[in-house]
Amino acid sequence: MTFLPGQSGNPAGRPRGARNKKTLALEALLDAESEALIQKVIGLAKMGDDLAIRLCVDRMLAPRRERPVPLRLPRIETDADARRAAAEVMDALGEGEVTPKEAEHLLRAIAGVAGIMQSTEVAARLQQIEERLAERPAGEAPRQLAAVS
Repeated sequence: MTFLPGQSGNPAGRPRGARNKKTLALEALLDAESEALIQKVIGLAKMGDDLAIRLCVDRMLAPRRERPVPLRLPRIETDADARRAAAEVMDALGEGEVTPKEAEHLLRAIAGVAGIMQSTEVAARLQQIEERLAERPAGEAPRQLAAVS
């Protein structure tokens, strides 16, 4: 029996958002002992336990989010601008101004803009061709296209 899209195979099953009984029981146990456990981890960290120190620091500091990259890139309006921007990113990577991951993200953004420009250019050329074909009389034979070099 196949199910319809968006319809549950077991409509009487677990309601959305319902939590597992085992998880709820473990959370209740942990909540009861959380203060003592935290004091123990802090004590171990003070004694130099590397894992306890890492746990404490991970909880004290917020996870690092992406930061703005201090790199000024040219406005990208042509293929030459995209090549120049990519070269500047690679120079910044070589100088240590940006990390490899930041350079990767920047190069992907540049490639995305270049792709949009290329698709826009192709669409404009296609529209010109269609307009020329529409202007030609119905009985006229198509001309030979010149080779593109």
